[in-house]
Amino acid sequence: MNKKVFILGAGFSAGAGLPTQFELTKEIFNPQFSNGKYSSEEYSLFDTQKKLINLLKNDFGIDEKSDYLLSLEDIYTPLDRCIVENSNFRSFQPEELLNLRQTIDAILILAIKAKSGLTKKAEYIEKFAKYLIQKSKVRAKDKRLDPIAVITTNWDILLDLALRDQLVRVTTRPGIIDYMCYVSSLKNDDSIKPGLQALTEGEFIVKLLKIHGSINWLNCPKCQRIFIDFYRRVIDYGVFRQAKCKYCSKEYDDHDEHSPRLRPLLLMPTFAKDLSNFQTKLIWRNSGLEISEADELIFIGYSFPLADFEFRQLLFRNISRNTKITVVLYDKKDPNKILTNKNKSQLNLESAEYRYLSFFGGREIKILFNGAEKYIESLE
Repeated sequence: MNKKVFILGAGFSAGAGLPTQFELTKEIFNPQFSNGKYSSEEYSLFDTQKKLINLLKNDFGIDEKSDYLLSLEDIYTPLDRCIVENSNFRSFQPEELLNLRQTIDAILILAIKAKSGLTKKAEYIEKFAKYLIQKSKVRAKDKRLDPIAVITTNWDILLDLALRDQLVRVTTRPGIIDYMCYVSSLKNDDSIKPGLQALTEGEFIVKLLKIHGSINWLNCPKCQRIFIDFYRRVIDYGVFRQAKCKYCSKEYDDHDEHSPRLRPLLLMPTFAKDLSNFQTKLIWRNSGLEISEADELIFIGYSFPLADFEFRQLLFRNISRNTKITVVLYDKKDPNKILTNKNKSQLNLESAEYRYLSFFGGREIKILFNGAEKYIESLE
């Protein structure tokens, strides 16, 4: 049985109304995060937002009306480097930098969450979820079969929710989403469990490896468990409400202020990504294994950016020589065109398709431009 591994980028969710990275950068200037419902003392984290906006305006001449904005990589990378070096970031002192970074994280998290709540119902994502479940169900009969997996660089939970909604309708043997790491429920939900446990209980798993984290994950800095809930406001518990680890807090019954507080587990766009977290390492290791076992890699809506050099080297280390490569991008002007590795000389050197053809060299590769929705409609 041939194994397919899908690799999803921001373009996969864009068709359902999720913001692009450029649109996320604009959210840094969004006043709703420092005014209104987030202006209380509990949410004073966003006082730092005003300082950041002033920095961008005064030092870079950039505001929300600018035609050109700094990329998130250009904001995060020097910031992360300064944190490591304990040096100033422009006008910010070293002791202010962690608060500044948390502020940017929180703004982006809340923006994605807000957009997820407003997004239109995407039938193509529901169809993709059904397809993944149908292919994954064979493992309920034979655990040796492993025909499909999904690796995603996205933080949003549109696919997660679609999978969960479809899995509860499975009437034969139950199945779960397997994030390929150790997970627990934020509440007491038996449908959230590690994949190995589900398999031993006779259930099947749908592999979804979120290498940059997820907005429905919270991480304990002490035991490093990942806590999951599909409630859309779960991220608030880590950003604002200082939720506690229900396991580690038992040690601090008499001193609640010492109990570990949960926090989001997200890898932000930076050239200095921190992959030291145990769960992150586990997800990346398992992603490498899935890639090494793939007969076909299918990239959907992923622009193959140079900033993701860790993922590029993961591919380089693990991909088999005979693996077929299919890339699904979107070109509104010419959605029916198809490129192969014979067309490289015709391309813009800055284009996503050129990055693919250059990276994969002489491998068998096909690039489609009909977008995620049309491609998923063709899956059988």
